Amino acid sequence: MLVKFRVKNYRSFRDDTEFSMVASNAIKEHEETHVFQPKGRKYKLLKSAAIYGANASGKTNFLDAMYRMRTMVLHSFRDAEEPSIKRHPFLLRDNPESMPTEFEAIIIQDGIEYRYGFSFDAEVIKHEYLFRTVERESKLYERVDGSDFIFINNAFKEGKKLKDHLRPNVLFLSLLSYHNGEISKQVVAWFHQFNQLVEEFDAFPLSTIKILERNSTLKSAIIDMLQNADTDIVDFKVVDNGLDETPSISTQHNYFSEQVQGMQTISFDLQEHESQGTRRFLSLAGPIIDTLHRRSIVAIDEFESSLHPLLIEQLLRLLHSRDYNIGNAQFIYTTHSPYLLDQRIQRRDQVWLVEKDDSSSSQMIALSDYKVRNDTALAKNYLQGRFGGIPYIDSLLPEGENE
Repeated sequence: MLVKFRVKNYRSFRDDTEFSMVASNAIKEHEETHVFQPKGRKYKLLKSAAIYGANASGKTNFLDAMYRMRTMVLHSFRDAEEPSIKRHPFLLRDNPESMPTEFEAIIIQDGIEYRYGFSFDAEVIKHEYLFRTVERESKLYERVDGSDFIFINNAFKEGKKLKDHLRPNVLFLSLLSYHNGEISKQVVAWFHQFNQLVEEFDAFPLSTIKILERNSTLKSAIIDMLQNADTDIVDFKVVDNGLDETPSISTQHNYFSEQVQGMQTISFDLQEHESQGTRRFLSLAGPIIDTLHRRSIVAIDEFESSLHPLLIEQLLRLLHSRDYNIGNAQFIYTTHSPYLLDQRIQRRDQVWLVEKDDSSSSQMIALSDYKVRNDTALAKNYLQGRFGGIPYIDSLLPEGENE
């Protein structure tokens, strides 16, 4: 479960930016479906959050920041021999390479809350820390300037054993997990289960294929989703095209045969015969079902792309359903859809807005920070610019043709 995520100096996010999945106590709508209370915690968490903003406002950059943190946690030890640490600082200022990038995540894994964060430049890990909360928060370790440790808790035995084997450009958490540190593996497991789906140009469902390779038992649930979405697909098969080729997918459809006076099945090539919307839906189906199954978290870019608004609404109802989302999986998505800005569909604290300031730095604000009543027409007010997060467009018509 994600509680909060913080980023600073990454792509278009120059300033310290915090994103929260903590539900507002002041908002009472959809309490039975859209929020849940982690065991032993006083706060409640949201099952989903929507990020709105104009094109090039930084929505995708924010999801990318979360995934970049994941990549570093999982692969920092493996990448120790690389000449530099890959990063993307905010570039629109003097000497951008001199400023470190910062990530922090507050998560709940196996019932325990952790606060983990680090900062880095192209050469070294500048700062790294891990806190754990059982009854109260306690620091497990903290390091600065590469390999200098300020503190290692005596109870954090896995850290005591390996602190002298750490390279300046490697995350300590990654090193400890590689050596099977009990607490470290628990934290890293959360990042391992974090899924991300970025809009693919041709909507080829590679993510779904990879998920089925890992767990083929999810296929029946994906087929059920396809059928409930009115695609007319009754089955599909992943076709192995050899080691050097991307797998392909054939979909099966039923039709009534005049010759045999009965139902027959025909196979279609997904890329050649199915619509963009069907391919996109199949791209989404795998990560969504996998996230529900693993009770984890997924971030989806351009959620509504190529899909009908009513279908997106039903997907959100599925994600919020206590019958289907029994493990309180979480979904974070970017969107432009005003249709979803409806308080019958989602709460005010589930909506975040991104826009750039005068220095082209992305800023995020929660819709719940505005004084918005529970009967406010969100879509209308959003499109009128009352919340920000929209493009301010001069006419695209040639001068003199604005009528």
